[in-house]
Amino acid sequence: MHVGAELGLLEAQGEGESSLGHDREQMPATAIVLDVGKTKLKASLIDGEGDVLRTTTIANSTVSDRDYRIQDVPRAWSFMKEAMADMMADFPVTDVIVSTHGSSGMLVNADGSTTPLPDYESEMPEQIERFYAEMADDLAERGSNIGVGPRHIAKQLFWLQHAHPTVFNKAVTLLPAPQYWAWKLSGVRSMDTTSLTAQSHLWNAGEKRFTGIVQRQGWHHLMPRVYKPHRVLGRLTEPALTQLGTSRAIRVRCGVHDSAANFHRYQAAGFKDFVLLSSGTWLVGLSDGETHSVPEGIDLTFQQSAVGTPIVSCRVMAGREFGILSGDNFGPAEPVVVNTLIARKTVALPSFQPRDGLVSGSAGKGRIVGPLPENSAENLALALLYYVMLADLCIEYLGRPKTIIVDGNITGQPLLGPLLKGLNPSSEVLISSSPDGTAVGAALLAGAGRAAVPRPINRQDGLISLNALEEYAKIWRASISN
Repeated sequence: MHVGAELGLLEAQGEGESSLGHDREQMPATAIVLDVGKTKLKASLIDGEGDVLRTTTIANSTVSDRDYRIQDVPRAWSFMKEAMADMMADFPVTDVIVSTHGSSGMLVNADGSTTPLPDYESEMPEQIERFYAEMADDLAERGSNIGVGPRHIAKQLFWLQHAHPTVFNKAVTLLPAPQYWAWKLSGVRSMDTTSLTAQSHLWNAGEKRFTGIVQRQGWHHLMPRVYKPHRVLGRLTEPALTQLGTSRAIRVRCGVHDSAANFHRYQAAGFKDFVLLSSGTWLVGLSDGETHSVPEGIDLTFQQSAVGTPIVSCRVMAGREFGILSGDNFGPAEPVVVNTLIARKTVALPSFQPRDGLVSGSAGKGRIVGPLPENSAENLALALLYYVMLADLCIEYLGRPKTIIVDGNITGQPLLGPLLKGLNPSSEVLISSSPDGTAVGAALLAGAGRAAVPRPINRQDGLISLNALEEYAKIWRASISN
């Protein structure tokens, strides 16, 4: 159905659900979380106590299509089906929920066929880039800056509409990525608030309505109803039951943006006035506070949390850059080597990706200043220092709150906590012990796990020269300002 004139038909709670999606008639739940990251596809099974009973993962991939790249949907679906079938055969699964990275989605045609939107790392024609910039909404309306390339669903739609009109005009529904997979399982078409506010340029988070571009470009008919992520869309369809080899009436939830899912588990634990630094391919900083002195052009987004409260995020592709600088060495950096590079004043400056991230005008200008690293251990130490400098810049933009929480794959670096604490002595720095933040947060939305997640573990080990670190950070800040 269409969303109507105001385009703001968010559902009321009800239909036997509490505000966090726990079905009253059957608790606790056991949920499968399908997590579609930019780098990996992951399926996790989480029970009512919040324990991860099983996890399986493969690398994610893209394929060429027309003049852009798209997600390899058949490969992803094959992985999901196999993982879900195995889990459903061995455990009493009650719910399925999907989390995905942002800026990704699918067009559904009248005959039920689909057209994937361009992958956000595709190269856009310069003319489309220019036309979009000229007609896009202002920052307050769209909620995030206009990045280079198809980094916003609205921009992807605009590209298809003007460069591939025959393909675009067949579409009758737009589904953000979590809701595409939910539709395949439940047969229900929907959108969720967290995906729409994750740089889509389609949703005004403050006014809880679609943005002006939807009206101007005539995209109303593509927009299904908008729900919160925990909403039960329905049960597995008969075709899905057959493919998965089960007969149980398993609930399918609307789905969630991956960073919002991760943020939710800390909100559910009662954290307030905090910044979450979530690490993967991207370093995503999320805050429930206000931004401070944010320069024009950085990758900042005004979003909604899984429960509808305002959050602010900033992003930089620091995980991928860490791999570039370290030579894909992700082992723990040694304190003596980190101190050596700090003393030498060897700094890596952004950006080693074709995007500005947190430093306007830095795209593709990544470089090393000072004596070059001499071996793999020094490459690793430099990668960690670069990551910490970016993380600290993100913390500054998000207001330096009383609590800083870090989770994700970067937490395998024992020196991360001491380095961040050295630069933020007035904040409590916590390193999460859980490697499954997105999955646990999404499972909470599906009724699995406990209402409160364990508090992160405070790790302050390692030997770092703090005075030298402060001077190093000043040099890095001065260098990115030049």
